[in-house]
Amino acid sequence: MYGCLLLAVFCVAGLLAVCIPGAGKNRKRSRTVLILCVIGVVIILSVLAFRPILICPEECRAYVNEEEKQRIIRLNSGLYSVRIPFAPVCITVKSADEKEVLVETRYFPFGHTEMAINDDGPDLRREIFGNN
Repeated sequence: MYGCLLLAVFCVAGLLAVCIPGAGKNRKRSRTVLILCVIGVVIILSVLAFRPILICPEECRAYVNEEEKQRIIRLNSGLYSVRIPFAPVCITVKSADEKEVLVETRYFPFGHTEMAINDDGPDLRREIFGNN
């Protein structure tokens, strides 16, 4: 999975480097732009790994206060595991009521989890590559 992550990082950085005007004029400049893009992608993924974007639809906001938002981010931040070093990018609140909040977390480069959070704690409903 580390190879998959590195390949995805270099692909995204390569696409960014190609989109920068004037980057392909000479070999040294192209290499410098690619390295800067790789560093930028790694920095963005590092930030998102510990502060993923939280999306809460209007109909769920009555049940998800600021304290609950921080709890959701805390429970879903960090790399997925040591063996699967995928970084969370976006957390979406799928449903919420007074008993539990159901969230979906999307990971870079692929995969997602679903977790129900209630007073008893988190309950993982779907692992990153499929159902529990």
